[in-house]
Amino acid sequence: MNMLFLQELFNNITQRDALLRRRQHETSTPDHGQLVKACQKLLESDGEASSIALASRALAIYQRLSAAEKSHFFARLMADFAAEPGPIDAAYLAYQEVRDNQSLQRLFEACEPRRQELFRRLNLASDGTYELVKMREDLLALLREQPELAAIDDDFAHLFGSWFNRGFLMLKRIDWNTPRRF
Repeated sequence: MNMLFLQELFNNITQRDALLRRRQHETSTPDHGQLVKACQKLLESDGEASSIALASRALAIYQRLSAAEKSHFFARLMADFAAEPGPIDAAYLAYQEVRDNQSLQRLFEACEPRRQELFRRLNLASDGTYELVKMREDLLALLREQPELAAIDDDFAHLFGSWFNRGFLMLKRIDWNTPRRF
């Protein structure tokens, strides 16, 4: 199957979906609760096209939040999208019994906050990486006054570190003739 065709199809679907939403909700101001619901729907989604559309919708809602609503959203990320203690405890007990790679992997998976999977799925949207970097910028501005949000920054740092490594970078000579955006 032609992957370029498939990518263009997904982009057209998400752009059309975004245009319809803008027409419907241009005058309404979203709150963090709407964004949390959109994020939960995104995590429950299992289709590629629907995940892209849901990620685009969630990021569009985030962009329209006020600074106070963004702060509330980050607080909800801490509370509602953290790792669950029950599965962590169970995986740790299983690892204590049988110290093998399989039980270690289950423990590792149980310890990962749901936020990280949410960020991975938000990254599916067109310009998702750019929007996540802007989201982290908003978070960093809040960290001085709300240091309890540092775990979210750790999640961003972990994911960005795995997404943007030295193998990802391309070094190019920059001179006066280099376009501003390359």
